[in-house]
Amino acid sequence: MTDQGIAVAYTITKVSFHDVNMVPTLIDQYSCPHVLADAGYLSKKLKVRLARLGVDFWTPRCKNMSNNGTDSRLLIRDRRQIETVFSGWINTFDLERNRARSLNGFQTRIEQCLLVDTLKQIN
Repeated sequence: MTDQGIAVAYTITKVSFHDVNMVPTLIDQYSCPHVLADAGYLSKKLKVRLARLGVDFWTPRCKNMSNNGTDSRLLIRDRRQIETVFSGWINTFDLERNRARSLNGFQTRIEQCLLVDTLKQIN
């Protein structure tokens, strides 16, 4: 998602597939030098792998982790803004009650919502 709240890359997977495994796919869809993720993406191995590709991958620190010198208050504020956009999608498009009968139907519904929201953002 851009700073303006426009979705630029997404993927849909089975529930049993861990989100961390999809990060390279998302980076391939939309390459950018800085990626802000939530705590579900905490992975030192992934962070090192992306650093080799020139991607600064930031996730919030757990309380037991040492401070790496990053002012996380600004990043947490940005993360809160992203969560607000997600909540808006859920409320506006009623995404939690998606009645799709197949993965393709679910993906089509999500893409319709993203298209409408993007058009709303740019107009």
